Amino acid sequence: MTEKERFREIDRREMGRRIKNRRETVKMSREKLAEHLDVSPQFIADIEYGSKGVSIKSLYLLSQALGVTTDYILAGSVYELDGDSEAARVQEQILDLLHRC
Repeated sequence: MTEKERFREIDRREMGRRIKNRRETVKMSREKLAEHLDVSPQFIADIEYGSKGVSIKSLYLLSQALGVTTDYILAGSVYELDGDSEAARVQEQILDLLHRC
């Protein structure tokens, strides 16, 4: 495995999808989430669509408001699986399917 293969890129669309799914799971409106972050509801929409990124401060506030880890927001990881990349990939696929239900 090369050094580049070890590190994944952040997919802003997937990150936005996770944020939207979690926001809807906790039954929070974009307006309410925007209040928590002190941003506009349009900015939340832009994050959810993947057209905007977030600052470290906004990422931290997102994780608090949505009750998830920053790692989940960025990469979809709930917890680390002892470096077993295949198991981690399968776990992420399962979680993705569950979130879509």
